[in-house]
Amino acid sequence: MNLIYPITKNIILKIISLLLAIFLWVYVQADSRSEITFNLPLQITKAPNMAIFGDTPEFINVTFKGRRNVISGLSKDQLKAELDLSDRESSKISYRLTPNNIFTPKGIEVVKIEPDQITIDLDYNVSKEVPIKVITTGQPASNFLIYDFIVVPPTVIIEGAERELKIISHIETTPIIIDGIRGNFTREVNLKAEKKIGIKNINSVKVTVVLWKEKTFQNHEITLLNLNKNLEARPLPETINITLQGLENKIDLLQKEEIKTSIDLYELPPGAYQRKVDISMPAGIECLNYNPKTVNVTIKPR
Repeated sequence: MNLIYPITKNIILKIISLLLAIFLWVYVQADSRSEITFNLPLQITKAPNMAIFGDTPEFINVTFKGRRNVISGLSKDQLKAELDLSDRESSKISYRLTPNNIFTPKGIEVVKIEPDQITIDLDYNVSKEVPIKVITTGQPASNFLIYDFIVVPPTVIIEGAERELKIISHIETTPIIIDGIRGNFTREVNLKAEKKIGIKNINSVKVTVVLWKEKTFQNHEITLLNLNKNLEARPLPETINITLQGLENKIDLLQKEEIKTSIDLYELPPGAYQRKVDISMPAGIECLNYNPKTVNVTIKPR
């Protein structure tokens, strides 16, 4: 028995039938329709003197339908969602998005937009000058503290919706790490602003962090001033502890003799008093703290 004969019998017809079946399958697949959804940025065109106030959807979900072979090759780069408000003045607009707002290649149909209803609040675009606020993270080394920030430039021009700018008093820097620092330093840092606020002509500033150093003098003797020569007096306690601060080069050279602590007893008669201690120090040095703030003074005849 010839086992090959049933296979080869009418071979031409069988091959033609197979090719027709493949062709029909390809045709059906190409002609069948499918859907795909993309998350697209919503591009809003507005007049140059207008700005958007408040929150507006930045992205929308759009579902497209078309032939399977076309849909399978579709990409975001071929699509665009756009809303033209260039002829609108300051107002609150409720707008319904339609397929006319979506630009697609030929043969692609828009079947769904989410959300399809959006509200846009247009306001006048204005500008104003605001100072820069330096943000830091961490703490300087022991006995050091931040005295000042020198910012160049110290202010910037911002622009945006008029109502938005009314509540903005400054622009912050990105955080500067100051953990453990022991001296002045300068950094270039970026500025940060709300996404709807523009900063004109600048993205960063130079910030110099100026440190002061602390120094404590223990048991500094109190001097009594302007006591009547016929009287004698004694403060209790007789000494105080003082913590001063200043630039490192000044505070390191500061001597105890340059600090004056005194109590003025002018025209005070004999008696017991509680008096505040006056402290004087060289220029460029400040008193951070002293203890006690007041002392008891007893005045009596000689």
